[in-house]
Amino acid sequence: MLKHAIMRSGAESATLAGSEILASEMASGSAGLQALAGLAAIVLGILAIAGTGIDSAILILVAFLALGATLVLTGSALSGTVLSLMRHRAETY
Repeated sequence: MLKHAIMRSGAESATLAGSEILASEMASGSAGLQALAGLAAIVLGILAIAGTGIDSAILILVAFLALGATLVLTGSALSGTVLSLMRHRAETY
């Protein structure tokens, strides 16, 4: 994020590689996915507490399933990106 601010300010010394831009975009995308899954879990929890006629245990289990799937997807995507960045850095030195 700091590099983006430096580049926008017109400094020529900071350059971003394509993989760094990809990592930044994946981080912001995964944060959005986590926020959406968190919001869905909150809604399902409120519905479970309100007693909407659907079994509350099912709603809670679905919320946990959504949160777990989100953690797996975003965690694997970010770790893969970081590992590819590390491999790229090691090859250049």
